[in-house]
Amino acid sequence: MKRVMTYAPVSCRHGTARRADYAARRPPPAAVRAWQKKLTPRPPRKDAVVPPTRRAVGTRQRDRARTHNTHPHTTQLIGDDYTSKTTLKVKCAPKSGPPISYTIEDEVKPDGVAGKLTLKYVEPSTGISFDKVTLKGSAYGVEASKTVSGVKCKAKLDPFDVGTLSGSAELKESNFTATCGADSKKIVGSATASPFAGGVLGFSFEYPTGGGALALSAGGSATVQGVFASCIYTSKKVFNFGLMFDATPDITVAATGDSTGQDSACVGLKWMCGSALAGVTSLGVKTTTAALSLVAVKKFGKDATLAVSASSKYDAPGAPAYGAQLTIG
Repeated sequence: MKRVMTYAPVSCRHGTARRADYAARRPPPAAVRAWQKKLTPRPPRKDAVVPPTRRAVGTRQRDRARTHNTHPHTTQLIGDDYTSKTTLKVKCAPKSGPPISYTIEDEVKPDGVAGKLTLKYVEPSTGISFDKVTLKGSAYGVEASKTVSGVKCKAKLDPFDVGTLSGSAELKESNFTATCGADSKKIVGSATASPFAGGVLGFSFEYPTGGGALALSAGGSATVQGVFASCIYTSKKVFNFGLMFDATPDITVAATGDSTGQDSACVGLKWMCGSALAGVTSLGVKTTTAALSLVAVKKFGKDATLAVSASSKYDAPGAPAYGAQLTIG
């Protein structure tokens, strides 16, 4: 059973700051955004009590390169605990009975509370996994998957709107991953390979079925002497950068940005306090050209975590915003 209540003011996504002119900048295509995650590093789990050693981090990174799973994101270190929602989330996975798990999520909005119910069910006779059966207001959604001859096939649709049908297939080997997918608007695909330990190279494409230019992106990531870095060139003729390293065994630093200018930069660090600071498990700080944000996390026993955050805009330092997140279970 898990309950989550969140409210926090600031987030950093796609490696860019939320600037005043952000709305004028088109985000990269969905296929590019999904593929970028494969080339960007992620920090240790935020709920880890014992700070990861450099050896442990290196082992995890080598495992990721070998399995060719999606590379973790720097944006998690500079984005976790900085959400802009107030939610209550309850998760339950009964140990007895049918193999069904469910999540109930309520989000508090100015005009009321929006509820969402998500079920996950594995059909034992066929092996089909209904990864998400979602009911949100009057909207429905079904996501199902099954692995056939080493290829993971997925489908997604709204049962009351056949036009929403989309599908994808993924082939994953030890040093290679290829995906392709399509819906009513576009055809997408990507491929990544690990030519050497700790390194990933890849590309992705997106082609609009209604006509238009083919969107391509390419890039790579590598771990060298404990420093994890990535660089991606997108179809918007923009380079996206990511960087993560352990300044000390207890402090991880991450940064994201792109070639549009300094306003896109976001830098953050996370300190796993351990026993150095009584009552606090970790401290985090991040900054963009627009705002400075702080967060303190405290873990209680096995199943409870409290995060308290604050953010202040540089052009309005006298009006800070505060947020908190409580996770139980």
